[in-house]
Amino acid sequence: MSQEICILDSNKYLLIGPSKCGKSAQAEMLAYKSGLTRYYFATLPATQTHKPKINNHIQQRGLGWNVYEVCGERSIDFQKLDDALSRNAFVLIDGLRMWAEYFRGNIGLLEFAEKITISLYNASATWCVVDAADSFGDMFDSWAWESLFSIPGLEIINFKRSRSL
Repeated sequence: MSQEICILDSNKYLLIGPSKCGKSAQAEMLAYKSGLTRYYFATLPATQTHKPKINNHIQQRGLGWNVYEVCGERSIDFQKLDDALSRNAFVLIDGLRMWAEYFRGNIGLLEFAEKITISLYNASATWCVVDAADSFGDMFDSWAWESLFSIPGLEIINFKRSRSL
């Protein structure tokens, strides 16, 4: 059974857990129940390997989203994110680690983490970041992300059990 989130006790969420445990579905439910304009930042590359997962997410998410597929173009990606975060909206970033991978060799993880954290910290929008729990061992345990975890009011929800989809 999936974990039910107390809807909008916060306006800042970080949802983590194993693959296919319902994190994205819960984040999307938060967005729908907020009643706000919805923005979705898709970070998974549209390769043949990822197509089934992407198609599943599109079908699950449905219509009514402003979707932006991050491309790794620093100025464009951050401009789109900052624009969405400045609105009275719900912004969902699904797969922060995948987005960071675009920048690993370009601007570096530290600068990426700093930019994302500043953008989220200064956001007017309600936002939710979704990522796999195993990303945390690799990226999020790093001191580069300490400031993300210290954003005031951040609700961190860890989905520890998988569920059948």
